[in-house]
Amino acid sequence: MGGLNTAIDFFVFSFLSYLGVYYIIAQCISYGCGVLNSYLLNRTWTFQQQGKRKRHEFLKFTLLNAFTLIVTSFLLTLFHLNLIYHFLTARF
Repeated sequence: MGGLNTAIDFFVFSFLSYLGVYYIIAQCISYGCGVLNSYLLNRTWTFQQQGKRKRHEFLKFTLLNAFTLIVTSFLLTLFHLNLIYHFLTARF
């Protein structure tokens, strides 16, 4: 799952960057796509849960990933602006 999520994140980010979307906005959208994919695939395939989704389950998952997004966005900005890496390089 992790590799697919990372690939989705990277390709969406690359595409949005190609279109000229500001890198932090592209980061948020691409990360969100990877997180949504992660939630749906892990819920149905890895944990084999079916039926009604519990609100607190998605909320905890979203809060944890929002924190991770804040940290990765900070690091992306740090590497891109202060260490003068291109934002595609700075993501890795």
